[in-house]
Amino acid sequence: MSLRITVLTDNIAESPFVREYGLSLLISVKGISILFDTGQGEAFGINCGILGIDPSQAEKVVLSHGHYDHGGNLATALKESNATLFLHPETLTKRYSFHPDHPAKSIGLTNKNAQAVLDHNHSKVKWIYGVTKVIDGVFVTGSIPRINSYEDTGGPFYLTPDRTTPDAIIDDMALWIETPKGLVVICGCCHSGLVNTLSYIRKITDSPVHTVMGGFHLLHSNEMRLEKTITYLNGNPPQQIIPLHCTGEDAVSFLKKRCSSRVIAGGAGFCIEV
Repeated sequence: MSLRITVLTDNIAESPFVREYGLSLLISVKGISILFDTGQGEAFGINCGILGIDPSQAEKVVLSHGHYDHGGNLATALKESNATLFLHPETLTKRYSFHPDHPAKSIGLTNKNAQAVLDHNHSKVKWIYGVTKVIDGVFVTGSIPRINSYEDTGGPFYLTPDRTTPDAIIDDMALWIETPKGLVVICGCCHSGLVNTLSYIRKITDSPVHTVMGGFHLLHSNEMRLEKTITYLNGNPPQQIIPLHCTGEDAVSFLKKRCSSRVIAGGAGFCIEV
């Protein structure tokens, strides 16, 4: 089986690629292109141009959750596209983040991108409630059970600008791909927690994880959470760990120190074949 994963948008990039806070990956498997998230802003289009990629040609589009930095170019990707779109029903929910020095900030999909979902061919929109097949050997998790109390959503997230209703981000989903070497797991922001995510996928599949990559949302994690995450990764060792986007510099350093050569640096333009 031929599997190729290319990072289109990430917080890190080396020239000529452009960095931006967001995430987008193009997965090519069995001759089918799957666009996983669509970044935040202009970097997505610039990097696609450098790579010679037309995102509207992807046959499948998977949105990991409804945050602006993961669905920022959804309207562009869906324009004149016949792609099947996979997303959780809560992805279009209005949502906010709050920081003490700033007013509440809207962090959901923009109206333009949300409308693009509603305008897309209804027969091509798959609302994900549970584990769902994208193509043979490729699946999305649906909502991920929150088993570990030490893994939270990783930020001050709310469903209302007055902060009266916390946002559990139940639309957070991951994707996995079956390969002869084991599973390749792709995370968007991993708001459900990396251990919760990997444990859930392994429970469903009863298969080892060969590679895990994407945003792990460990940037605000305390030492206890990092230690427990490392303990899990070393007890159920993926051969490759590729942290991107919201993992956080300190967490990446911690992973490199404790998981040695299994940690691979990513960034926009990075490509891996499994």
